[in-house]
Amino acid sequence: MNPLIRKAEASDLSALVQLMRDTFEATYAYANTAEDMQDYLDTHFRTEIIAQELDTDFPCFVVEAEAGFVGYLMMGPSELETPFEGAVELKRIYLDHAAKGKGWGKALLQKGIEWARSEGYTGVSLCVWQQNLKAIAFYQSQGFQVVEERKFILGQDVQDDFGMLLKL
Repeated sequence: MNPLIRKAEASDLSALVQLMRDTFEATYAYANTAEDMQDYLDTHFRTEIIAQELDTDFPCFVVEAEAGFVGYLMMGPSELETPFEGAVELKRIYLDHAAKGKGWGKALLQKGIEWARSEGYTGVSLCVWQQNLKAIAFYQSQGFQVVEERKFILGQDVQDDFGMLLKL
């Protein structure tokens, strides 16, 4: 079955929060202490926080397969320090490990880019950990360019990220 990519709804909240927690932890647990990871998960992936994020003008798209949700993308206001008028930010894009390598991440990213264009945005920004070389290569293959360096705090750990931009 080809997965369905659709806008998340309020009824998806519980499954979406679980996917967000699971994919973030699976991606970054190896590089962080258990305490820092738990602090970040409990602070940023609480049901009430995600419910508020879903209740905005910015969409969250989910990848739905037979087994349930296997990926998601969340858009929001751009927080680039390097000003780019008219940009929207890709806040998060994650796939379950088993869903990687099937082209679903690219399809999900394209869905977010299509939405940004349809809403009149002239760029899509994102933030990516400098040590996540696979993600950086993926974004560059889709036309994103590094435009700045940023700090990201995970628990007590200050990490180095890149701000990237795709001009539409």
